[in-house]
Amino acid sequence: MITDNLQSTVVKSLFSAWNGGEVIYCHWKSTDHLDASFEAITDLDVLVDPQSGNLAEILALQCGFHPMRTAPLRTYPGVKDFVAFDESLQRFVHLHLHYQL
Repeated sequence: MITDNLQSTVVKSLFSAWNGGEVIYCHWKSTDHLDASFEAITDLDVLVDPQSGNLAEILALQCGFHPMRTAPLRTYPGVKDFVAFDESLQRFVHLHLHYQL
């Protein structure tokens, strides 16, 4: 179970912004490691509706995420990478925005 003091404030801000902006998304990959995703221990994989993509990215930028280039051998089609530093946890949050399966 996730305890509030271990949750990433950056992740909470992101989901709050997306919910308020009515971004259509779901956390879909590595759901057995969901706690670790919210605690910035492992990557956060989110499937975003392509029509919500621009808004999702704008809100991610406003929440402190920065686009990140991944080495060509380590990337997948339809996935954009972002990173943000969570001051409260002293960890980087690595966000994968998936636009296709």
